[in-house]
Amino acid sequence: MKILSLRFKNINSLKDEWKIDFTLSPFKENGLFAITGPTGSGKTTILDAICLALYHRTPRLSVISKSTNELMTRGTGSALAEVEFEVKGKAYRAFWSQRRSRDLADGNLQDAQVELAELESGVILASQIKQKTELVESITGLDFARFTRSMLLSQGDFAAFLNASANERAELLEELTGTEIYSLISERVHLEFGEQKHRLNLLKVQLDSVKLLSAEEREAKLASALALKETLAQKQQQLLALVDCLTWCDAMQAQTQLVEQSEQGLQAAEEAIRDEKNQLQRLADSEPAQGLAPLFERKQQLSQQHQALDKQVAELGQQLVSAQQTLKELSEQQSAAATALIVEKQAQQALHHLIDTQVQPLEQKLAQSRFKLTQCQQALDKSRTTEDELNHELSAVQARKQDLTLEIKELSTLLSQYPQGQALGEQLSGWKTQVAQLIELEQQRGELDIQQRQLQQSSTLCKQNLETNQQQLTQAQQVQINASHLLAATTAQINELLSGREIHQLQQEYQQCLDSQHGRSELAKTFEQYRKLYATWLELTQKAADDALQTIELTSELAKVRLQWRDKNQQVKDVTGLLSQEKHISSLDAERAKLQPGEPCALCGSIEHPLVSEYQGINVSDTEQRQQKLLQELEQLKLAGEGLNLALSKLELSWEHTQQQLTHCISEQQELRNHWHALFAQLGLSLNEFALPAPWRRASDGDKASINPGVNEAAYLEALESQLRSFIVKATEEQHKLSECITQLSGMQNQEATELKALQQAEAQAQRLVSARDVLSAEQCNITQGIEEQIRRINRLEEQQQMLIQNLNTECGQFGVTLPARESSASEYQHWLNELSANLQQWRLAQQQLILKQQQLEVLQQSSSSISQQLNKNRTQIETDKQQLMTIEAELKALNAERFDCFGDKDIEHEKDQAEINKQQAENVNAALVSKQLEASTLENTIKTRLDSLNEQLTHLVTSLTEHQQHWQNALDASPFSDEASFSAACLSQADRQALQTLKNELDTRLHQQQALAQQAKLGLEKLQQRGLAAEYQLSLAPALRIEHGELEQLQQQLTQELWQIERVLTEDSEQQAAQGSLVSQLEAAKQSYDDMAYLHALIGSQKGDKFRKFAQGLTLDHLVALANRQLGRLHGRYLLERKGSDALELQVIDTWQGDALRDTRTLSGGESFLVSLALALALSDLVSHKTSIDSLFLDEGFGTLDSETLDMALDALDNLNASGKMIGVISHIEAMKERIDVQIKVNKMNGLGISRLQSQYQYQAVLE
Repeated sequence: MKILSLRFKNINSLKDEWKIDFTLSPFKENGLFAITGPTGSGKTTILDAICLALYHRTPRLSVISKSTNELMTRGTGSALAEVEFEVKGKAYRAFWSQRRSRDLADGNLQDAQVELAELESGVILASQIKQKTELVESITGLDFARFTRSMLLSQGDFAAFLNASANERAELLEELTGTEIYSLISERVHLEFGEQKHRLNLLKVQLDSVKLLSAEEREAKLASALALKETLAQKQQQLLALVDCLTWCDAMQAQTQLVEQSEQGLQAAEEAIRDEKNQLQRLADSEPAQGLAPLFERKQQLSQQHQALDKQVAELGQQLVSAQQTLKELSEQQSAAATALIVEKQAQQALHHLIDTQVQPLEQKLAQSRFKLTQCQQALDKSRTTEDELNHELSAVQARKQDLTLEIKELSTLLSQYPQGQALGEQLSGWKTQVAQLIELEQQRGELDIQQRQLQQSSTLCKQNLETNQQQLTQAQQVQINASHLLAATTAQINELLSGREIHQLQQEYQQCLDSQHGRSELAKTFEQYRKLYATWLELTQKAADDALQTIELTSELAKVRLQWRDKNQQVKDVTGLLSQEKHISSLDAERAKLQPGEPCALCGSIEHPLVSEYQGINVSDTEQRQQKLLQELEQLKLAGEGLNLALSKLELSWEHTQQQLTHCISEQQELRNHWHALFAQLGLSLNEFALPAPWRRASDGDKASINPGVNEAAYLEALESQLRSFIVKATEEQHKLSECITQLSGMQNQEATELKALQQAEAQAQRLVSARDVLSAEQCNITQGIEEQIRRINRLEEQQQMLIQNLNTECGQFGVTLPARESSASEYQHWLNELSANLQQWRLAQQQLILKQQQLEVLQQSSSSISQQLNKNRTQIETDKQQLMTIEAELKALNAERFDCFGDKDIEHEKDQAEINKQQAENVNAALVSKQLEASTLENTIKTRLDSLNEQLTHLVTSLTEHQQHWQNALDASPFSDEASFSAACLSQADRQALQTLKNELDTRLHQQQALAQQAKLGLEKLQQRGLAAEYQLSLAPALRIEHGELEQLQQQLTQELWQIERVLTEDSEQQAAQGSLVSQLEAAKQSYDDMAYLHALIGSQKGDKFRKFAQGLTLDHLVALANRQLGRLHGRYLLERKGSDALELQVIDTWQGDALRDTRTLSGGESFLVSLALALALSDLVSHKTSIDSLFLDEGFGTLDSETLDMALDALDNLNASGKMIGVISHIEAMKERIDVQIKVNKMNGLGISRLQSQYQYQAVLE
């Protein structure tokens, strides 16, 4: 990580905005710079700004928020800090700012604004405080603590680390490197060890507490259950017989009621027929009128047809007069059009005569001349094109001849390079075989080299294994001795702890505590249950009262809704009847719309329509809307009523449920009181030890009837709770003391077993190491022999390679071919052979191409001579075509002049077409007029024919109408009706007739159904009476049977309850057996887990966590010392650090200039102490920065106490450190420091103002300008 630039504003005493760019001069050329200034000027503020931009805090202020900001310069309204930094070649920008409201100095602090972005692309990665902090830590690998220990180094602190005691150094290591996790692991192992031990003991106690039925008890329970099942089966048969008898009694009563109801229904049906007698009479009276209706309708239809025909005859007469006038006008127009047609035909004939006799012959001569001219021109163009093609072809042939000549020359040169090419081609196959042998030998040599290296590596590894084995054997023997000593010590401690007692005596006392523990727990649980039941009783009492009050309110509301529903339902019925009538009237709208004043109605034949306007004013949709609205209101009332009914039913059920709960609650309270007295007896306690309230004391038989919670019981319960808690705490403490004693003894016994196991393992390990040493020695001997054999094989391969290379040199020298150097590899020989093969292939190809191109050159010479002859002949033809073209052009000019004099420049076909168009137009006009004249004549004849037909129809219709009127009158006279009016009165509309017919059908159906129901009811009653006589059932015995049925049901429930209790006991015993098996499995698993944890606890576990922490701190200190020695080597080569031989975290210095003399760190001089402390600081920077490279360091203070000589030594060390590529910033006010370091950032105090300033080049506004 490297700091690129810093920008800040109004931080501490540094007012205004400043920017320091470390990528520009002079920082770019000098990686070492100083931040100088008087004490208190604000030098450390620059480092605070870096921390603030990255982590929103500083080493001196850990909290900067909306409520507090001690960093913002007094009298300013905003502050900011921005750092540009680089990690692994990628640059980022971290930003923090905070301002006061309206940027006023006395305004309230606002929320801080933060941002992390990529510098190159400007993409914002995070804009929230937590998100940005996590992302900075992820990118840099440094949290705030590691950052301040790796990039911002305070030398004074590490001098304190160097001279600290062992305990203080352990605390510093834990704080600086985060090794506190090892202490937590050690403590956690200790706690887990205790929990595992407690869990194991608890499982043992639980296993001992499982109570099972004996075999005799279980057999007795099973026999009782079997007897109860047989008794229940007998009672069930008796109960079924009683149910059958009671069912017959109930059916007899129901069937008797059904007979009475069916007779009442039959009487009601007959009464309904009598009530509808008038309506049924109307239906009977309409039957004669129904037979006369077709004659009456036919008479009315003929009358209407007679009126319509009269009207049509009058209209046709008017149309006939109009058609005759139109025909006269069209005849006059057609005569004029025929005359114009004759004139146009004569003009067309004159034009055709002129064209045929004069113009057309001239046109033919002109066409012939133009055709000759075109042919002559085409022949001339063709000759010129042929000339161009021949010239181009001749040029191409000449160019190709030149190319072939050059190619033949190049091929001759290439062939001259290998005069012995044919012989070389024959020798090449032999050389290929020899090169292949060389490659194979080299591959074998490579494989032998690999095998030899592997054997040498195996030999080295085997030697290392032998050395390691010897070390392990020594260690194993030492471990064996140590384990033996530990085992003896642990055995002595166990005997000392027991002091002549047996552990089973302690376990027996502890078991008694555990047995009473369940009773104590049950006592507290019973008390808590009673308190809850008391609260539940109060709630249920209040709920029952609320439900009763709400039931009265809902009953009143329901009565109101029912009254409203009856009124609304009557309104719906009224509106529905009105809507039915209106729809019937509206259904005749189509016929009513055709009615005209004075014209007969199509339905009734009347010519008067007095109610048409009234019917047209009826609006059925309004009535429908009113009906829909009423139906909606009725539905709402229905839903409201149903909701109130449902709510009332729920309330009634809730009240009943509450009463049941109250009864159950009082019963449970009494049971809990009895259970409480039983627990007291079980624990061996006296009731006088507790101030029990009256309801809790053992009542006499006369007082057991009803004991309900009293008013003062809450106070009693509160007092009792305090006494009960005190009793349980005392008993639990006694149990814990015994548990700790047993746990300690058990732990020591486990430790003894573990140490014995360790001793056995150490002995086995030592024996295994001795056996492994013998195997390794034999393996080393075999490897040595293998290496010698590999060397001999390699020498033989080298001799074969040299012989092959010598043969190749001899053969190639005969043909003048150069081979690669003798020390070349087989791949280089293969490359040489491939090049030689390619060259010979090119030589053969060139030889073939030379012959082919010589043949091509001869063919091109012949083609050149032929093209020259064709070119001369074509030029002669061009001259002949030019003379002929001039003659044809003169002839064409004379013919054009003669045609213009005869016909001008007019087009023959156009003139013919125009004459034809004029004639056609005249013909079209004449034809159209003739067609219209014909249509008018046809229309006149059609109207006349239609008029004659209508007159004939009218005559026939009058005759038919007279006959039908006579038939109607005869039928009317023969009917029961006196006149046509009485007939009309007897007629019914289709809807009325259908309604009356439906009514008659419904009444008849209802009568038949009621008759059938009455008959079925009587038959059913007779069957039941016959069944009762057969089974000797009597209705009078029903009350006694019901009592007996209830007693049997109660007895059956009692027996079922007893059977359920016995089966429950058996089920619980089976579950206890299964639980016992499960506890055994859990105990075995717990034992295994406890053994593992005990072994781990022996290694690293401790109550305070110091065992594993000290081990981890020792490793960390060793790593830190190694890193510090690496830094000392770069800074000053005299001193090295090392740990003392003891287990404590003590350090000592090795003086390499004094024969590696050992010195205490407190004997170092000031300069020496500075160097060692600086090395430790840099080492810790590497230690806490994980894998992140630290390329920027800032050293704060530490130089003020050094003399000039030591200061020079320190500055030399910093120069050496700078040479390693790090950018180093030193904060100091020492004058000698200013003289030695050229690049300085000076912080100047402003006298009397309490603020400071940097140099002007760091002013941010100046940079912008």
